[in-house]
Amino acid sequence: VIDGADAMMLSGETSIGIHPLRVIDTMRKVIKDVEKSKHNISKNDPEREVVLNERYISNAICANACQISDNVNAQAIIAATYSGYNTIKTSSYRPKAYIYAFTNNHTILNTLSLVWGVKAFYYEGGKTTDETVLETKKILKKYKYVKRGDKVINIASMPAEERGMTNMMKLSKVK
Repeated sequence: VIDGADAMMLSGETSIGIHPLRVIDTMRKVIKDVEKSKHNISKNDPEREVVLNERYISNAICANACQISDNVNAQAIIAATYSGYNTIKTSSYRPKAYIYAFTNNHTILNTLSLVWGVKAFYYEGGKTTDETVLETKKILKKYKYVKRGDKVINIASMPAEERGMTNMMKLSKVK
């Protein structure tokens, strides 16, 4: 947990012993305690992000979405993604805000369910980036993940239909 693991796995002996549910409950408590502690949990440092590569714009958007969300106390970072890259990269910074990923890629949907701090949704996608921003906020509001007045940050690629690298970030309030 201190090393920044996205998921934990039990070995055979622990998972099939006499008290498997107690093992899972104890493991959950330890993870929660460590995450709440003052231990310096590993995370990428946005200040030291290497920007001289082909993904420098995506990396900068993800890093700054996390910094801004922490600065304004945003309740959510909403990532529209096909490859999952922007969601995994955003998660690596361990923002305080929840990360909600929207994808129409079933394989990536399953993968994102194992990533730290991420709740993934299957979403066919809006025709435009603006439509996607509005629809994803409505979905989260409908399921009570966000409420009216909450600050959220959307990240995605523009234009949406090209499925390019992340190049857009929008800070807004839920209506």
